[in-house]
Amino acid sequence: MQTSDIACQSNGTLFISNYGKGGVFRSTDQANTWQLAGFNWLNIVSIAVNPATDDVFVQGLEFSLSSHSGIFKSSDNGNNWQAVYLPDFSFDNIRQYRCGFDSIMLAGAVRYIFRSADYGQTWGVAHYSSAPYYAEVFTDFAFSQDGTIYATSARMYADCGKLWRSLDTGLTWEEIGGCNYYECIAIDSSGKILTGGEGLYRYDPATEVWEQLLPSFYSPDDIIIAPNQNIYIGCYRTGISIGGVLVSEDNGETFTAVNSGMDWIDVKRLKPDNIGRLLAVNGKVLRSNDTLITHAFPTSLIKDNHLIIYPNPVGSYFTIQSPEFNGNEYVVSIYSISGVKLFEEYLANDKRVMVPTGLSSGIYLVSIKGKNHHSVGKVIYKPDY
Repeated sequence: MQTSDIACQSNGTLFISNYGKGGVFRSTDQANTWQLAGFNWLNIVSIAVNPATDDVFVQGLEFSLSSHSGIFKSSDNGNNWQAVYLPDFSFDNIRQYRCGFDSIMLAGAVRYIFRSADYGQTWGVAHYSSAPYYAEVFTDFAFSQDGTIYATSARMYADCGKLWRSLDTGLTWEEIGGCNYYECIAIDSSGKILTGGEGLYRYDPATEVWEQLLPSFYSPDDIIIAPNQNIYIGCYRTGISIGGVLVSEDNGETFTAVNSGMDWIDVKRLKPDNIGRLLAVNGKVLRSNDTLITHAFPTSLIKDNHLIIYPNPVGSYFTIQSPEFNGNEYVVSIYSISGVKLFEEYLANDKRVMVPTGLSSGIYLVSIKGKNHHSVGKVIYKPDY
C-alpha cells in the first residue's frame, strides 16, 4: 500500500488516501494507529477536508452503477460516504482539491475542472480541455485575496503546461501563459504567484513578469507559504538535485533542505496538521517534530459556548459577546483562512467591530484574546449582506 495524499480535520483527525490495496484510512491518535474508513481495494489519488465544514472528500466508485466514478463526501469522520457527484461520463483521477472564498471547492482531473459553490454538496464541470494529442491535467488551484482564482496544468506526453485564471469564482477559465510542467501553485502576501514542476517560478500578475527561483532540475510537487511568508516546497529528487522538503526564509532568494530524519527524499504532498506541523507524503507519511507553520489558527471553528459572534454571515460589521471579556481589554484580530493577519483592534466590553475595507467574499477567522482567555471563531463575509 502506497500513501498518495493526506488531510487533517480541525480536531487533528488525519485521513490518508492510498494506492496498492488502496482505500481511505483514518487516525484519531496522532498517526499512531490507523483504521480503514472506506473504499477498500480502490486506488485513491487525493483526499481533502473542507475547512469550513470538516467534511472529507475523495473520488470513488459507485458499484451499483457499474463502478461509475464520482466524488464522495463523508460528514461523519469517514464512517459513511455519500455520492455528491456522479456524472454520466468517465473521468480520470482527481489530482487535487482546493477550497476558498465563501463556499467554493475546486477539483482538478485529467481534462476537467470540477466546481462546487455550496461547500461540496453539489458539483458540476467548470472547464473541459480538448487539447489534441495530449491530455491536460489540472494539478492545483490557489485563491487570491483580490477574488481571482489561479490554476496550474501539466500536459501529459508534451512536457509543457499552463497557468490559468478565473475572474468569476471558477465559473470560466482563461490561459494566461506559461510553457512549463506545473504541478503546484501558491500565492504570497503581495499577490505574487509561486508555481513549480520543472523548476520553481514566481509570476507577478500586475507586471506579467516571470522570475525563476530554482532551476529546472528541481521538481516541486507541492508548495506551502506560511503566515510568516516562509516558503516550503516538497520536491522529487533528480540526478543532481536535492529532494524532500526545502524552505526559504528570504522570500525565495535561497532554499535549504529540512530533511533531517527522512529515510527517503521524494515528497509528493505537503500539508500542515491542526497545530502547524508539516506532513510530508510520498508512499509514506512523515511529520515534522516541530511546529513549522507558525502564527496560524486551525481552519475551522474552535467551539466555545462563551463566545458569540453575530450576525454571521457578516456584512459591514459584526458584534462580539463574551462574559469572559466584560470590563476587560481584549484584542480582536481577523485572519485569512490560511492564517495571514489582516486586521487588529483593541476593545473593551461587548462591541461592534467594523469589517475592514478591501476584503473579498469568503471565510475568515476571528481571534478574540484577553488576559486569561483566547477564542477563535469563523465568520463568512459577504460585502452585500
